[in-house]
Amino acid sequence: MPKEKEKAKEEVKEKIEAKDSGSEENEAGEKAEEKKEEEMKEKEKAKAEKEKIEEKGKAGEGEKAEGKEEKAEIKPRKEEAIARGVSLPISTKHAVAVCAFIKGKTIEQARELLHGVIRKKVAVPMKGELPHRKGRIMSGRYPVKTSQYILKLLKQLEANAQQQDHTSHIEGLASGV
Repeated sequence: MPKEKEKAKEEVKEKIEAKDSGSEENEAGEKAEEKKEEEMKEKEKAKAEKEKIEEKGKAGEGEKAEGKEEKAEIKPRKEEAIARGVSLPISTKHAVAVCAFIKGKTIEQARELLHGVIRKKVAVPMKGELPHRKGRIMSGRYPVKTSQYILKLLKQLEANAQQQDHTSHIEGLASGV
């Protein structure tokens, strides 16, 4: 009899341990199942979108035969205009300082500041062992060549914005110097 009781106790302990370890496995399994379900939903959405595009394409073929031409897919409108300056013959250190100087300003404000730098009336704040300048900055320089190139980039940015019908408030400069 005592052996039977010990066996019964051991079986109960094993069941309890199996449940505890099983619950951890179940939680991990449930998470994995949730991820699979999400992936399946995403695949279904993508499949539905492809079918819609194909249907539009088929409808478009019939219309083309009749003489009507419409685009099957409308491209989303860009929200910002970009101007890039690649391989410009200017100092990277000066370019970074000038871009930080005009960041967050409107194109008109940035243009005025850059013209001031070109005329050596406004100094661009820079770090390092540089002489102090008049005004509210500690040290700075007048990077004229860099300012001229950045000014050209601003003109390109403004033209790109007008081309994309961004006539509202345009801020900033995106340049990869």
